[in-house]
Amino acid sequence: MRSTGSTLVSLVPSGAGAPLEGQVETIVYFGTDTIVHLQLAEGGVFIARLQNHDGAGAPFPPGAAVGVDLSPGALQVLSD
Repeated sequence: MRSTGSTLVSLVPSGAGAPLEGQVETIVYFGTDTIVHLQLAEGGVFIARLQNHDGAGAPFPPGAAVGVDLSPGALQVLSD
């Protein structure tokens, strides 16, 4: 799976009822976006692309437990 848009995925505090839970592994600042690599509690990996805006820093530091909140239509399944 991959995110189809930066505004469709958001990170929230762990335990906030998000459909996915995980831990922040790395954060990469890339121009207008911040890429957050997460290790999911179920054992998978999720990469979230979050759009940067004025005054925004990393939403959570590496090692933080987070939830991944998904808007309807936020994911697209890719076949091999």
